[in-house]
Formats: sequence, structure tokens, C-alpha cells
Amino acid sequence: MLRRVIVVFHRYAGLVMTVFMIVVALTGSLLAFRTEIERFVAPQLFARERTGTPLDPATLIEKGYAIEPRVQVLAVSLKEDGRAQLGFQPRIDPATGKRYALGFNEIFIDPYRGIELGRRRSGDISQGLVNLMPFIRLLHGDLLWRPTGTRLLGWIAVLWTLDCFAAIYLTLPSWRPLFRPAAGQGWFSRWGTSWRVNWSRTAFPLNFQLHRAAGLWVWLLVPMFAWSSVYLNLHKVYAPVTGAFLDYPAHNNHGGELDLPNRLDSPALNWRQAMERGKAELSKAGFTLRRVESLSYSPTAGRYTWRVASNIDIQTTGGRTYVIIDGNSGQLVELRLPSGQHSGLTFTNWIYALHMANVFGLTYRIAVFVSGLVLTMLSITGVYIWWKKLGFRRQHGRLVRHHKQQH
Repeated sequence: MLRRVIVVFHRYAGLVMTVFMIVVALTGSLLAFRTEIERFVAPQLFARERTGTPLDPATLIEKGYAIEPRVQVLAVSLKEDGRAQLGFQPRIDPATGKRYALGFNEIFIDPYRGIELGRRRSGDISQGLVNLMPFIRLLHGDLLWRPTGTRLLGWIAVLWTLDCFAAIYLTLPSWRPLFRPAAGQGWFSRWGTSWRVNWSRTAFPLNFQLHRAAGLWVWLLVPMFAWSSVYLNLHKVYAPVTGAFLDYPAHNNHGGELDLPNRLDSPALNWRQAMERGKAELSKAGFTLRRVESLSYSPTAGRYTWRVASNIDIQTTGGRTYVIIDGNSGQLVELRLPSGQHSGLTFTNWIYALHMANVFGLTYRIAVFVSGLVLTMLSITGVYIWWKKLGFRRQHGRLVRHHKQQH
């Protein structure tokens, strides 16, 4: 009875997820090489020469104001080698009393020379190849339908997580023969057949074996992708579930800042002072700065965030060490560490790093790319198996009805 229920759940969960899984899996495969592809299709957004020492974040922000005075810079990101990216909001146009209407929301600066590399409206594919990877990223993350698409993919990820365990359960043979095994037919021997594909089989059994075996070979990665997608898209579900098993504080690296009663657009600390305070607090805590990822300011929270890669970071690409500084007092609000501080955050940073292919170098990125293709194949073969079985059931029903009519 239990197996029957799980079969029905797996069947219809797979049908519900099919289109979403194909989109997410194929775009995810490309995103494993997002920077390399962007360098190829939009080389103008990267510095031609990368020699010398990159400018510090505060200097880059000063350069940004000189390049485009109509914006209020809120962040600078240095996570991609060869370019700095400004985050900003338009200033108020004194002529109209409204914010400037800008045709772009990203500005890129050469981190070595401080000159503009380009600007774009992120995800607007009408601008051409310069927006190919942002378009793919948005399609992957929210189906180009934010915020509804984000929440929808979050619930699909919850269903996907549950289905991962239903799927592996269905590959397991019955335990009963374990106590009376025939020669060479022990439990592990019989389960071993689920991992293999007989390529000489006809279409239906071949598709069934491909679906089952490929799902097993990538299974360790699949629950990670599913649950990390819940983290990225539906944090209100991720936080309490993770917190039930691990130390996962409500104030975490996916939000949690309390807004001030009024915006603080002009804090007492300037960008350079905030940067120096961040460096000092990191050094005081005994950690080594390996790479600056970003410096940002939140007017609604009145806080600067100095994000770096430190000696306790998990990721080889992109750091998750946060030093959060009060914008007026300069006091340390929080030192948020990527590992060793809270078990729930350590776990979260690991699945995030694995999801984003930010660990283990080229080998793992290739594995993520291949996994995306395998997940696409699983979706297609799953629909094929359902369609064929539906035909079998209908044919069987017709035969039963015919038999009853004859008797």
C-alpha cells in the first residue's frame, strides 16, 4: 500500500515539475560556467589588462560618482575578476522632484584603471548578447516573473525535495527475500540492477532503465540542489525546517536586518571609513582577508556590509564572511562567519556553494553541468514512461471491459 501511494506521488509530482525542471536544469548547466560564457559573449564588460593592484572599494565608488552623478551608489561588487559592478538607485531629479529615469541598472568599472567598461539593464535580452547571462540567471531564478516566479519555484523546490526521497525509495527492491535469498539474488545484488542500463532493450524498458539508473547516479547532488533552491526561493519554509535540526539563527545571511523608522541616506561614516572599520574588525577577530567581495550600504537599516573571502571561507569562488557596521556609530553590529559559528549557517553555506558551483574547481563545475543535462533527461523520460503506462492502463481497461461483455 505504501509503495502504491509513493508511486502515485512520484508520478504526479514529476508531471507537475516537468516544465519547471527542464528550464531550471538547462539554465543551471549554463550558469555553472556563467563567468566564462559572459567573458566570451560580452568581453567589453571586463578589463582588457589585469595588471597591478585593483583599486579599493571606496575609490571605485568615488570613480562611479564621477562616471554617473545621477545615481546614489549603494554597493560595489568585486566578486568577478576583471571588473567591478556598481549597485545603485537613481537620485532625485531637481527639475521634476522624481527619481531620474535611467535606461540601465548596472554600471561596470575597470577595477585597475577606474574607467567605465559599460552599463546595461540587467536581463533585458533586447540589448543583445551583453545581457545573455543575466537573462539566463533571471530565467533560472524566477522565470522572469518576480516575485511570483520566485515563490512558485520555491514551492516546486519543496515538492522536488520530497520527490527525491520518493524516487530513491522506488528503486529499492523488497526486503522480504533478504531472509530467504536465492543464489546470487541477495538484496544488494538485486538493487545493483537498478544502477545499470541494458542498451539493447526496446524503447519503453530502455527509457525506464535510463530514468531509474541516471536518477541514482546523480542522487547525492539532487536533494542538495532541491533544498538549496528552497533556501534561495522560499526562505520562510527553509528557515524553520533547517532550524528544527540545526542552529540556524533568524538573523542570518539571507536577510533579517531590522529597518529603521526612517531611511538613513547620509550616515556619519563615509565609504572609506566603513571599509577601514570592516578591515579592523576582521583583523581583531583573528581572521585573514583573502579577497574583497563587496562593500554595500543599506539606507533602510543604516548599516554597511563589508563582504570578503576569509581564511575560514568554504567557497573557492565568492566569499561569505560578513562584517556589518553601524553607519552612524561605526560599531560592529555583527561578524557573520561562513563556517564554525552556527551549524545551520555552515550547512547553508555548503549547499549554497555546491548549488552555485563555487567549490572544488573545474571538475565540480563539469559535474554540475552534466547533472543539469541528466535532470533534463529524467524529466523527459519520466513523461514518456507516464504516457506509455497510461496507454497500457487504457488498453488493459478496454480488454477487461471487452471480457466482461463477452461473459
